[in-house]
Amino acid sequence: MATEQVISVPDMSCSHCEATVTQAVRSVAGVVDVQVDLESKKVTVKFDESKTSLEAIKQAIAESGYDVE
Repeated sequence: MATEQVISVPDMSCSHCEATVTQAVRSVAGVVDVQVDLESKKVTVKFDESKTSLEAIKQAIAESGYDVE
């Protein structure tokens, strides 16, 4: 069963940011779906908690160069 969480990424400002964050989140094993909303600067992610954690997803975003709130 997938868990859905919303993560705020205030540094996103363009389509390149959106693509980078999407790719970073998709690279995490256990992520089922990711939706990035540039306007609200939010990332909605569905993931399998038995395979990954919210912290691991936030870490992947941070490692791609974006602050996470």
